[in-house]
Amino acid sequence: MVLLDPAGDRYGASRFTAALAEEVARQGACAEIWVPFDHGIGTLVRSPSVSVRIAPVPVLRRGDWRGARRAAATATRMAADALRVVRLVRAMRDRVAVVHAVTLASVAGPLVARTAGVPLHWSVHETVRSARERDVFRVLLAGADRLYACSSYVAGQFPTLPMTVAHTGTHLVDGELPASSEPMSTGAAPCVVCVGRVNHWKGQDVLLEALAALAAGGVSFTCRLVGSAFPGDEHLVARLHEQVAAAGLTDRVCFDGEVDDAREAMASADVVVVPSKVPEPFGKVVVEAMAVGRPVVATTPGGPAEVIRSGVDGVLVPTGDVPALTAALRDLLQDPAAARRLGRAAAERARLFSEAAAVRAVAADLLTSRGPG
Repeated sequence: MVLLDPAGDRYGASRFTAALAEEVARQGACAEIWVPFDHGIGTLVRSPSVSVRIAPVPVLRRGDWRGARRAAATATRMAADALRVVRLVRAMRDRVAVVHAVTLASVAGPLVARTAGVPLHWSVHETVRSARERDVFRVLLAGADRLYACSSYVAGQFPTLPMTVAHTGTHLVDGELPASSEPMSTGAAPCVVCVGRVNHWKGQDVLLEALAALAAGGVSFTCRLVGSAFPGDEHLVARLHEQVAAAGLTDRVCFDGEVDDAREAMASADVVVVPSKVPEPFGKVVVEAMAVGRPVVATTPGGPAEVIRSGVDGVLVPTGDVPALTAALRDLLQDPAAARRLGRAAAERARLFSEAAAVRAVAADLLTSRGPG
C-alpha cells in the first residue's frame, strides 16, 4: 500500500498519514509512505511494516506558480518527476495494491494509481482559495475511487463530489492523559500558547497584533509561539521576530520552534489560540488543546466551528479580526473562572474526536478496495 504525502513533516496532514500507515500495518498489511523529502515524518513511524521512501513525487504548491519564470521551472520539474515516478511504479507494480493521497498537493495520486492499475483514495485537508483552484482540483479529485474530507467545511467546497467526512481528531483522547493543573491556577502571569506551522495564513502575526493591544491596555500575559516554517519560508519567522521587537513584546513572547511533543506546550498554557487568517480546514491543534483541558480561541468559518461550541467549550472569532481576537483573549485572561469552566467542558468535548476512530475507518476502506498488488 502506497501513501503519498507531499509535506513529509510532523504537522497535521502528515501526522494523519503516519497514523493511517500504522493502522494499516496493525491490520496486517505493509505500507510505504512516499515523500519528496523527509522533514520528520519518519520519526512518527514505529511499525516495522511501515517504511518511508524518498520518491520523485510531483507536488503542487501555490508559490511555485507565481511568476512566468518560476511557473516554467515548476512545470519542467514536475514533468521530469512524473517520468521518474512512473518508472518507479512500473518497477514495483506487483507490490502496489492501493494508493492513498493526502492533501490536494498530492497531484501525483492519479498518475501513481493508474500506472499501477489500482484504486486511488484521496484525503483532502485544505481550504481552497479561489474558484479557479476549486475547478482544477474538482477535475483531479473526480478521478479518485474514494474521497475523504477532514471536515464538513472542506467537503462543502466540492458539493458535487461524494466525500466522506473523517475528522482527523487526536490520539490524546484515545488513552489516559497525565493529570495537569487547570488553567489560570498557578498565580503566574497567564500564558497564551499558539502551536502551528509558521506560514502565510496561520495567523501568528494577527495574534501578535492582538497581544500588542492587550499589552497597551495593561493586561498581564506571556506567550509561547511553537512551530517552525517550511524550508524556504524562514523569512516568515524573521518577520515575526521583527514584529515582536517593534511592539515591545520581547520580554513577553518566546519562540520555541518545532518541538517533539506539543502536548507539553499546550498543557503549560492558560489559553491556546488558533488565529488562522483563512478558514482552518480542521484544526488538529484545536482538539489537542481541548483534550488537555485548555480553553481555545479559534477562528471561524472553518473546521474549528465543527469542534468548538462558542461560549460553551471554547471561543470562536472571525478570521483576521484583530479586535475580536483581542476582546476574546482579554475576557479569558481576566476571568480565570471562565477559563477553567471552558477548559473542563473542552476536555469532555474533545473525546468525540478520536484519531484512532478516524484512521480505523479509512484503513478499513483501503484494505477492502485493494487491487491485485
